[in-house]
Parts: sequence; structure tokens; C-alpha cells
Amino acid sequence: METYQLVAKLGDVVTQVNRLLALANDYRGNIYPRRLEFGGYLTILDEKTGKILLILACGIIPPENAKKWLEFSQEQAFRLLSHENHKTSYESRDEEYGWYAGSVRGTEGIYSFYGHYSDVNEAIATSVFYLVEPGCHGCKKFNGKELFNYYYVGVSERNRYIRPFLDSTKHWVGNIYMDSFFPR
Repeated sequence: METYQLVAKLGDVVTQVNRLLALANDYRGNIYPRRLEFGGYLTILDEKTGKILLILACGIIPPENAKKWLEFSQEQAFRLLSHENHKTSYESRDEEYGWYAGSVRGTEGIYSFYGHYSDVNEAIATSVFYLVEPGCHGCKKFNGKELFNYYYVGVSERNRYIRPFLDSTKHWVGNIYMDSFFPR
């Protein structure tokens, strides 16, 4: 994947991540009323080279957390890159070392988000994977079907945000490839 391929999708990615953050904030607002507004950093790496393709600040990031959250977003992505057999950073998380869930592997990129709760971070990263990869090459076939199915069915059993976020992304984007794979 090349950076220029992401630039074409950047507006959609920013809009969708901010929309999902608002949705997550609504879900969590009643549970944690003192922390209603969240933002975070999205990091996208090239899956083959490990090159950083994009770092994006989204939503509201408290200045005192900005540096730490940026580091966590990148750490999750690079940790997943180093674990070639893992599909998510959840598989190598260890909070004692500051290793959190929030990164997923696509077929062309590694998508990482940090700034919310781990499950929300992972769901946002998964949603961005789905949003970016089907349209990167103008392909008529989505190469990540198996991964999408893994996240949609398997990971959603432990992460309650995956399915509603992916459904939201699918319907919001209206992606014809995934609509044929997961009919409405």
C-alpha cells in the first residue's frame, strides 16, 4: 500500500473515525460520566515494509495525554507487525508493560488506534481496515474477506463494539464489495 492510496480515502477515514468516536462516547457516557469526550491517534503501517503511512489525530485529545497516546498508537502497530502470526495486538497485550489492544492486521496495512478504551480502539482500527482496503486499488474483489469475517464473527465474541462499528461503517460507506459479502 502506498501513501497516495490513503490520501484518496483520508476524508472518509477522518469522518468515520470521528463518527465512531461520537458513537463510542454515547455508549460510554452513562458509565463514565466524567470522561464524555475522547479522541486519539490512528496509525497506519504498510504491512510488508513496516513504513508509517499515516498518523492522524482524531477527536478531542487532552494535551497532557497527546504524547503518551501517540506513542501507544505506534507501539501497538509495531508490536503487531513484529508478531507475524497475530491478527490483533490483543493477542500480545500485557498491561504490565503498557502493551494494549487496539491494532489489527489487514492484508496491506496494520491499523492502530489509541485514545479510548481498548475494545473501542480495536473496533475503530478494524473499521478503518475495512474502510481503507477495499478501495485501495480500485479492485473488484476485496482481498481481506477472510480477515473481515474473522473480525466480524470471531473477534466480536469478545469485543461488543466490533459488530456495530463494522455494520455502521458498511452501511455508511455503502461498499458494494462488502454489501455482497454481508447483505443488509
